[in-house]
Amino acid sequence: MTSSVLNKLIMICILIGVVPPLKSVLGHVQNRISEIDGKKIDWHDSTIAKDADDNDKPTLILSAVGDFSPDEILCAVNTEVRQFLSEISERNDNMENEIPPRCEIWASAPCPLPLMPEGLSLLVEKNEESNWLKTATATFQEWGLLMQSSMLNADEIAELRCLVDKAITETHQIISNFRP
Repeated sequence: MTSSVLNKLIMICILIGVVPPLKSVLGHVQNRISEIDGKKIDWHDSTIAKDADDNDKPTLILSAVGDFSPDEILCAVNTEVRQFLSEISERNDNMENEIPPRCEIWASAPCPLPLMPEGLSLLVEKNEESNWLKTATATFQEWGLLMQSSMLNADEIAELRCLVDKAITETHQIISNFRP
């Protein structure tokens, strides 16, 4: 595969932190920013996280995937968030002492496409929430990919970390027991 073809297949996964952490911001951003320069943006889930670099201030984390530069999406989100909060402030005079809006890139990474083996995206698209656990388990067993129903909060990440550490410890123990 030539580098020019590969470059066309590279998309960006991005996490954008938004302060103040209003959940209504996600819906507004999703409705107002569906593409940049004709390139579609796939908005994913959001969560609230503590910003360790800002005294653990609660921050709304938005996630998206698309064929855009991190600066393009950050600029678009920043403009929409400021406009949205300005509109809210105009309707509610008591918001003048609120936290000034801020958007920043928390993480970005290229994601070479296709991200999933052929046929898996169709399986995921047909999946219903009530069937999620069964589909996620089958997806992991067949494709080795973990499907999440939503972004994880800090407690869920800690729990997952404990489970992974336990599995690694057990695997090391089994290997050492049967090492030649």
